[in-house]
Amino acid sequence: MPWSGEFAFFDAGVLFRGQAADNRQHRHATVQLTVGLGGPVTLRLGGPASELVSGPAWIVRPEVPHALLPGPRVLLALIEPQTRLARHLLGAVAPAGVAELPASLRARIDATGPLAGCLDALRPAPNAEPPTDERLDIALRFIAQGKGPRLVERAAAACGLSVSRLRALAQTRIEVPPARWLMLRRLQCASRSLARGASLAEAALDAGFADQAHLSRSMRRVFGVTPATVAALIGGGRAGSRP
Repeated sequence: MPWSGEFAFFDAGVLFRGQAADNRQHRHATVQLTVGLGGPVTLRLGGPASELVSGPAWIVRPEVPHALLPGPRVLLALIEPQTRLARHLLGAVAPAGVAELPASLRARIDATGPLAGCLDALRPAPNAEPPTDERLDIALRFIAQGKGPRLVERAAAACGLSVSRLRALAQTRIEVPPARWLMLRRLQCASRSLARGASLAEAALDAGFADQAHLSRSMRRVFGVTPATVAALIGGGRAGSRP
């Protein structure tokens, strides 16, 4: 059974609503929110002892190995870790790698409305925004806008830090090393190219991968699915989006 449903980009990441299918154990640089739409969500957690957890909605912290078991329809959000929404959600749940979303927050999700706006009511008020670090903000902007080799090293220089200090700062603030955040941005770029109707080879080139095989390996390792699955789900440009 293939993945089927709606896919949308929004300002904090990407959203999916529909039927989940096979996905291998993976870990990614996003905060994952998964809400069951017709029953509980079941996750298989990684580590030495594989464990199943089941419940109405889960938050998975960045870089935590997991897989989503096929089951009832879900609302799935992959939220960039530096965003206000990600920091707000992580601050509202237990510090464990995987935590249940409180019922008070789950009730604020509009699971049946337009996909791109379904999480709007979860966003924190401006005066509730957690503090940021200007050096990390500079580095992430540099990575997001930059191209070419040694991008993390050049980003560290741009914000006046060594690579090791930038790595430690990113781990503390967003729980993700800069190199992993760079991989997330490249995979997002490839996904957006697929949404515009690019071929897999064109999407790989657009996102700075060596070739289509490199993109495929990276997509499976980070998101647990192949670029072909993503392309079929997006529908070659028929995905929704909101700036």
